Amino acid sequence: EPTAEATATPVYYCNLEEHAHGPECFDESGAFICRLPEHEHQEACLIQPTAQPTATPTPEPTITPTTEPTATPTPEPTATPTPEPTETPTPEPTATPAPEEFVYSALEGVVTVYSAQAGTLTAEAIAEGDARYGQYAAALEEGALQQGKAIRAMQIFDISFAAEQAENAPVNVELRLDASVFGDAIYLAHLGESGWERLSGETRTDAGVVILRFAAESFSPFAVLTLQDAQAPDDTPETMYTCGKEEHVHTAACYDESGTLVCTLEEHRHDESCLPLTEQEQAQVDAVTALIEAIPAQDALEALAAAHREAGDRAGFLAWLRETEAQVDEALAAYDARADSLKAQVTG
Repeated sequence: EPTAEATATPVYYCNLEEHAHGPECFDESGAFICRLPEHEHQEACLIQPTAQPTATPTPEPTITPTTEPTATPTPEPTATPTPEPTETPTPEPTATPAPEEFVYSALEGVVTVYSAQAGTLTAEAIAEGDARYGQYAAALEEGALQQGKAIRAMQIFDISFAAEQAENAPVNVELRLDASVFGDAIYLAHLGESGWERLSGETRTDAGVVILRFAAESFSPFAVLTLQDAQAPDDTPETMYTCGKEEHVHTAACYDESGTLVCTLEEHRHDESCLPLTEQEQAQVDAVTALIEAIPAQDALEALAAAHREAGDRAGFLAWLRETEAQVDEALAAYDARADSLKAQVTG
């Protein structure tokens, strides 16, 4: 019956799927993404069924059956649509409406702006000596501390881009920074109407340079930060020394090439004698100092001795001498009884 005829399902030997490019062959931007070539079956692609259809689908050009010349698929190589691949890309140039991209750089390539339209780029790196830097840094440090962080490195830029056709046109901004300073843990912020706000972006490192790329719909000062955990404040009081000397030990830097000491600092290591005295220690030092100051000075001793000799008061001179010696012995005993750290505090 007619329904049993093989012509109801044609067999094509071109090895190509019949296909015509349609909307599904292009993405949203109009780029051609189809992997199939355009092809429309022709008579050359169709071989009528024979008595041995099983031998037909074996397109081996090296086998030529002598008994069945009609089964030899000699026209098949010519049926391969070799010119068709050249026809496929023809719609692609018109189907990709990618606009021309303008590239602007400033600050020796540190700041780069990519825009779909022409414009004017201005960029300034705000240095630490600038009054704006102190104002911005204070606000950024306060915000970091609120997150339990401290700023390890910071760079602030004032960037603006004026497009020729539309104001505030969205652009892509790229910043290039020293990786040894900023690393790859970067926090990006910009100054908005309500203060500093965080921005998202993409970061990569190339040849020691951190490249930070982000989209900007408006322009204002931008800050690039590297944060670290904030250290808890050290409540240990600073040690105060009363020696008035700087702790110093001579090193190789204190000598010249000939080995001569050229350092102007005295070698000194702080010890207990450099620390402030307690009330009890100060009282001991004051007591010894008072005993020493009660002893007449050398010139006074000589004057008293001369006065006794002139008066011929030998007994009085000897009594005075014994009294003076007792004062010296008392002061010396009190001094020797004190610790070495207190002896250095005694004057007189």
